[in-house]
Amino acid sequence: MPSMPQPVQPDHHTSATDEVILGIDQEIARDLTVSVAYTHRNIRNFSFTPPIGVTAGDYSFIGHATGTATASNGFVLTFDVPYYGLSLETPPVGVELRNRPGYRQTYDGAELQLVKRLSHGWMLRASAAWNDWRQHVPPEAIFDPNFRETNLDGDVATPGFARTNSRWQFNVSGSYQLPWGITVAGNFFGREGFPQRYVVEVQTHDVASNAPRILIGRMREHRLQNVYELDLRLEKTFLLGPVHLVPSLDVFNVTNVLGTTNVNYSGFSNVLVRDAEQLADHQRGHR
Repeated sequence: MPSMPQPVQPDHHTSATDEVILGIDQEIARDLTVSVAYTHRNIRNFSFTPPIGVTAGDYSFIGHATGTATASNGFVLTFDVPYYGLSLETPPVGVELRNRPGYRQTYDGAELQLVKRLSHGWMLRASAAWNDWRQHVPPEAIFDPNFRETNLDGDVATPGFARTNSRWQFNVSGSYQLPWGITVAGNFFGREGFPQRYVVEVQTHDVASNAPRILIGRMREHRLQNVYELDLRLEKTFLLGPVHLVPSLDVFNVTNVLGTTNVNYSGFSNVLVRDAEQLADHQRGHR
């Protein structure tokens, strides 16, 4: 059978972004400058694809998914979340592309940067940033109540569940010229861990056989460990007539700290939660 074309809302709009950036740069000495910037961003007209002919009123409360997962290191994740199913007599066929009414996201960020250009044998560049990316969900924007990730008003926004939304980060780099043509340099970077979602998968046994993965708690309740990395360089300049020869030695991630950047899913039974050993790895900070 030919596939059914996907209907599109007649007055559908692409997403729109309004952004304001305010910044100032100031030279506070002949070799030293400081800059401050603030960004506000508002994103609207988000699209979503609900089943054709289905409204928010067609979802009915079924029950609560409850349970506890315990990791080998003692970390405990207890969940008690409601889940819903379609109360229609026949399953919907296909989905429709629509704008999600009233839903929007905002981003606010501030950045401070200090730059000391190379003079008197040394240089420095330091920056720090604060970021806050949130979603705003009025009642009319909630369609499927199982999608808690995008239904919780004021929670952190995670577009496509990508690894985003570290609220702070910093970076410091510099170099110092020693005698005999030797230069030492380094870079130190740090940021807050990304939000880590934990979900429970439920078999609703509704008319569409939906098996939603439902967020446990809120996105901002759990984060991966903070990330720090220190890199160092040592180099020496040799003069061979008109030629400058500069061999260098670089050491990356000097402290050899392995930060967790992602945790995969693993499940069991009809009610699925992240496997206890995965939770243990998250707490121990292993990759």
